[in-house]
Amino acid sequence: MLLLGRSGGGKSTLLLGIAGLLERGLATEREGGLTVGGTPADGTDVGVLFQDPESQLVMARAGDEVAFGLEERCVPSDAIWPRADEALAAVGFPYPRDHPTSALSGGEKQRLALAGVLALQPRILLLDEPTANLDPDGARALYAVLRRLDRSTTVLLVEHHLGLALELVDRIVALDGERGVVIDGPAASVLRDHRATLESLGAWLPDAVPVPPIAAGPAGGTPVLSAQGIGFRYPLAARDALAAPGRAPTTADRRSARASTPRARRGRSAAGRADARRERRRDRSDRWWPRPVRPRARWPRGAAPRRCRRARWRLVTR
Repeated sequence: MLLLGRSGGGKSTLLLGIAGLLERGLATEREGGLTVGGTPADGTDVGVLFQDPESQLVMARAGDEVAFGLEERCVPSDAIWPRADEALAAVGFPYPRDHPTSALSGGEKQRLALAGVLALQPRILLLDEPTANLDPDGARALYAVLRRLDRSTTVLLVEHHLGLALELVDRIVALDGERGVVIDGPAASVLRDHRATLESLGAWLPDAVPVPPIAAGPAGGTPVLSAQGIGFRYPLAARDALAAPGRAPTTADRRSARASTPRARRGRSAAGRADARRERRRDRSDRWWPRPVRPRARWPRGAAPRRCRRARWRLVTR
């Protein structure tokens, strides 16, 4: 089940109440009652995963982190490590037991915290925005683990980004402060019929709304839609090559393009080494910019001054 609502609307407080943690708070005021499965909520068979993975890890090594909760529940010692290893494998933890928790990324820490919760084998799993501090890759990895959970485990999820959450839940409940529950129903119908209300409550809805699968109809009948020769492409950018229908564009770099010019071809095929060298010099002078540098003054052969004077040069362009 997905629980939606504005920030400060009581979603996290409801999760704490289900987990039996409100009694331990200071200066709390209670009104009414809260039951889980017909019995008062006391945190039995309930696991909680919060937003910040840093605030949930207490041990220095990954294996000890998962085993800590089992020891607090007085699980027999011969059953602790098998259950810890099973939980680590369930979340896809890629490191051994003795791996330091300080060397983990944010997504790996959150999966390790989830392993510590799953090792307790809760019947109800409470998730309070578990991907709030994760990057997209870490969020996808966490939701992949949640989708593999036993279907007998009840999941109550608080989340604002619904893109990944909708693949996990089948019911949506929306809270609105003092009014309490304002929407309650199947996920597909709630998203289809109450989209504006959900957006007003601060939910970030995906562009595409999932719909239930359409039942296959009987064979035969008149086709509703037929198509042939349909194509799809993105518009070409200004720098892309354009080709006529049925022709493929040819591209080449500057060096290969220069080698294919008529002048370059003449230079390669000229008769004699001297002619080819002249053609290459002429081709080089044409393709380089700025133009060759030429002296301002020249002396006839043998008439250079005795003292070496620095000749002045200027850039001559055509």
